[in-house]
Amino acid sequence: QPLAPPARGGAHPNLTSVSVGDPLAAGSKPIGAPADLYRTDQGYAEQLLAMGKAVYPKLSLVKLGCPGETTTTMIEGGICEYTHGSQLDEAVAFLAAHRDFVAFITIDIGANDFSCYDPECLPAGVGSISTNIPWIVAALHAAAPGVPIVGMTIYNPFLAAWLLGPEGQAYAMYSATEELWFPEWDLKGQPWHSDLYSKWSPSKYVKNFKTPTLVIPGDRHFRVTYTQTLEPFTDLRKVNVPP
Repeated sequence: QPLAPPARGGAHPNLTSVSVGDPLAAGSKPIGAPADLYRTDQGYAEQLLAMGKAVYPKLSLVKLGCPGETTTTMIEGGICEYTHGSQLDEAVAFLAAHRDFVAFITIDIGANDFSCYDPECLPAGVGSISTNIPWIVAALHAAAPGVPIVGMTIYNPFLAAWLLGPEGQAYAMYSATEELWFPEWDLKGQPWHSDLYSKWSPSKYVKNFKTPTLVIPGDRHFRVTYTQTLEPFTDLRKVNVPP
């Protein structure tokens, strides 16, 4: 969605974007220096900065993200050092002091709340995220009322389970949506409690595909993402059925 035209400080005000969160907010990449926790200036925050300058030519960036941060450490501190204590304390202090000159805030946090990517690690991770993110967002809103806060999406680490066979594929598919009532009802529970996910996984029946199929991809469907449309398309080509 396009940024709104500048509303304060003249036609081209000196505004700032503020990036908070975990390694993605810090721009961490393998090419970064290990001593600096692999931070770079090539993350999404810099990409948004470049886009934002089309509307706010004098837009600058304040990056507060911390590699390894969880929702808990973002509130309490303990990983990265900040003048005001935790990353959230630092962000709140900056926003309170500069609230009239902040164009928008971006946040991505929560991936590190999972200590592992096995089913037994999910409840604790989901629990801490559900408890802490409302607190974090409320604190940011209170420090800078009216400033847009943009939640950034992240890659799904549970999709790697697809490489583990039918059971892993069921687990990966289960992780790809927040609308879980229907699969849990139809397949009698979660993948780690029900064998029906493996039994009825479409991947087990690809060898039987014979009918030419129209596959319609799109980026605006909230339940069937673009990458999921590539799965049947690729399978159809593998068994020489016209997609």
